[in-house]
Amino acid sequence: TGPLTPGEWVWQAGPRESVALFGASGGSARAALRCERASRRIRIERAIEQPVSGQPPLALRTSFALRSVPVTGQVASPPMLSAELPASDPLFDQMIYSRGRFVIEGGGQVPIIVPARPEIARVVEDCRS
Repeated sequence: TGPLTPGEWVWQAGPRESVALFGASGGSARAALRCERASRRIRIERAIEQPVSGQPPLALRTSFALRSVPVTGQVASPPMLSAELPASDPLFDQMIYSRGRFVIEGGGQVPIIVPARPEIARVVEDCRS
């Protein structure tokens, strides 16, 4: 799949949201998982480096499978494609237990290859409990 995209995961939690952000230190997030606790849904976001027409799906490649997820919107700042799934979706377990990494593709953008780290599990656990 290629080398890891430079950066690390950082976890943040508040009363309504639990978030794992991936990016280089001091830079904008390249990817994010956001749990909205009230709805028990997790939003998957990935950075947009170039303009995107329409709403192409995100593709998430783990060591278990390749899964296409419909984009539900775009985040303005920083510009990101966004897809939302119930916290109970097995895709999140596949991301957590993927062998060292998983890939977020979509919208004609350069694939983001991120490490599978505990921050992802924290967001999923927060959303499921």
